[in-house]
Amino acid sequence: MASVAAVFRRKKPVEPADADRPAPPRGPEPPPPPTINNRPTLSRKLGGATVVQIMPALRDQPGVRAALNITGALLRSGTRVIVAADRGAFVSELQSLGAEWLRFRNTATSGWLLRRNVHRLEDLIVSDHVDIIHAYGASAALTACAAAQHNPVWVVTSLPDGPIPDAQLGKKPITALMHGHRIFAQSVYAALPLEQHYHLPPDRIVVVPPAIDTAAFHPNRINAESVAALRKGWNIQPDEFVVLAPGAPTPEAGHTLLADAARILYNRGTDGIVFVVPGVGRSRRRDFSVITKHAKALRVDELFCLGAPAADETALLAAADVVAVPALTPPADGALLARAQAMAKPVIASAIGVLPEYVLAPPRMPDDLRTGWLIRPNDPVDLARAIGEVLTLSDRARHAMGVRAWQFAQSSFSSNGVAADTLAVYTSLLDNGS
Repeated sequence: MASVAAVFRRKKPVEPADADRPAPPRGPEPPPPPTINNRPTLSRKLGGATVVQIMPALRDQPGVRAALNITGALLRSGTRVIVAADRGAFVSELQSLGAEWLRFRNTATSGWLLRRNVHRLEDLIVSDHVDIIHAYGASAALTACAAAQHNPVWVVTSLPDGPIPDAQLGKKPITALMHGHRIFAQSVYAALPLEQHYHLPPDRIVVVPPAIDTAAFHPNRINAESVAALRKGWNIQPDEFVVLAPGAPTPEAGHTLLADAARILYNRGTDGIVFVVPGVGRSRRRDFSVITKHAKALRVDELFCLGAPAADETALLAAADVVAVPALTPPADGALLARAQAMAKPVIASAIGVLPEYVLAPPRMPDDLRTGWLIRPNDPVDLARAIGEVLTLSDRARHAMGVRAWQFAQSSFSSNGVAADTLAVYTSLLDNGS
């Protein structure tokens, strides 16, 4: 039996040779590989190397937190880390880790500030023997690639969190991101259009998903009394099956499909199910009106608990038997699915956007290794089928699926796992010179 593991790596399909087929245009070339006197630099280990990370201002935001996670992993490996970023609340935390901070206004895409940043970075590469520059964002990539043109240094770039709009493709700042020796993307969904548009070789782009706090979202953190109190507040009996659909109740989220699926399951004689759509942020009664009206029209409103007290997300996920994301349009990310699986919960998600990358299911994985179900978007029959299959699982099978989901989350989305994947890319550049 195959093992459950992260499956974000992609292999280029083998195509038949065609001598008459014209070669595709080449994409943006990275800076020249590091050389000294026209000879390759000596292979180095990550420990003892110097890495510069060019980040946005060190404020409390997800991208900065993710970058600081990589900083910590680098420092633990014995790497010297210099963070070039503007001032922010995380400066002291950065320095407490043992990294060095260089104030750097990382906002320029043209003009004197960009030229000044390039000169500063060129001086830093020479004076501090920098081995790798990791540029987070387009302006950072412009600076890094310009400074690397005449200096021996590897350049790594990180793409924005989500897909880049078509209107931005081809523009100078976005094109600069494609010049890295390695390019980090958070999903295949975000990476593939860029690979095709810029004709990039597949090995230039590395897909590493964003990390979640798998220590906070862990089955061992479940408080049985809190979960029981939450279900009691929802007026749910201990033996009832809870289908939880978190997230903002917008039309694009597809929550109305739950009513259609509920009607289908009820017609089949399935009972004992409760559909919970909790409130988020400043959710108000009118945010749920469309779902309420649709459920009443189908006479399944008694099966729904709408706007339920959300409590904390850990307790919310712990109170569910299955977590559903029936999105009609691609969501920004799949972190909700990652957190649910970290809590050992099976999941159901639309096969749209980035979501398939967050679920192990056929045809990606064999049926006996699935962690959930992928359904056709806007298809209540397929949603009802998936819910029905979860219901038919034995306690043993459901527990085994929860264990697989937890393993998948740990291997693919934990801070340590994401950091290890990132450092492996750095190491491959230093050790292999390619």
